[in-house]
Amino acid sequence: MGAQPLKPEGAAAGFEDRLAMTRLAIKGEPGFAVSLADAPKTAGNRDLMPNYTLETLDALRAESSRRQRFIA
Repeated sequence: MGAQPLKPEGAAAGFEDRLAMTRLAIKGEPGFAVSLADAPKTAGNRDLMPNYTLETLDALRAESSRRQRFIA
């Protein structure tokens, strides 16, 4: 899981669990897709780096500028 400055103890569920829950929630729903734009990232052998909303939005924009996106 990425470093969360506002959640020093970490999230209740790890990234892989949240990803699996999201995939189950949208299974069979046309028009829905999971994006890994906010997946945990590292810098070489260093600890996980924080994810910033602006970087996530830039990554989503780069995935496809023609698709409509809803972020919750």
